[in-house]
Amino acid sequence: MSETSRVLRIEPDLLRTQQIRSSFAHLPLTLSVSALNSTLLGAVLLDQTWRAAIIVWIGIQLGLSVVRIALWYAHRRVDTAAKSSTFWGYVATSGALLSGLAWGYAPLLTEVGDPRLLFVAVVLCGMCAGAATVHAAHAATMLAFVVPAILPLIAVFFLRDQAAFGVLGCVFAISLIIASKQFRRWFREVTSAQLELTERNEGA
Repeated sequence: MSETSRVLRIEPDLLRTQQIRSSFAHLPLTLSVSALNSTLLGAVLLDQTWRAAIIVWIGIQLGLSVVRIALWYAHRRVDTAAKSSTFWGYVATSGALLSGLAWGYAPLLTEVGDPRLLFVAVVLCGMCAGAATVHAAHAATMLAFVVPAILPLIAVFFLRDQAAFGVLGCVFAISLIIASKQFRRWFREVTSAQLELTERNEGA
């Protein structure tokens, strides 16, 4: 087997590993922001009729943050070579999905006609923008958070006769996905070039 064939064969696994590592790398910051924002948002909404549900929601957010930071630590400590990339890819995607679902529930904590829904929208859009940035290299993780987090907000806007905000939410979500895709293409090209250069230097 030629050197070129060997590089082409192993590069996809190595590239996937780098994408997953990029997704895990920023988790301490993103989870800290998530815990802080969920606590502040819960405090703002705490005078609602369903106070118990809001407290439970805050607890779920904090619990998810603790579990995901533990997984981040485990990812740093154990072997994360290409052979284990599939497992850690599932871990990253599952964690993002659960967090996305939790954040997607936030608009449902507001009452009909509550002007604080716009505040919830601002916080949610900020969380989605952050996720689309730090997880851009790994499409599954990015989509696992953004889609379940933003779709309920869009649905609530339409159901509460605020179609203009619903349309803006759709535009925002699509823009995030497109921007993330462009970054991911750049990341793959740069990382592939680096991996190929490393292989060539080692084979020289």
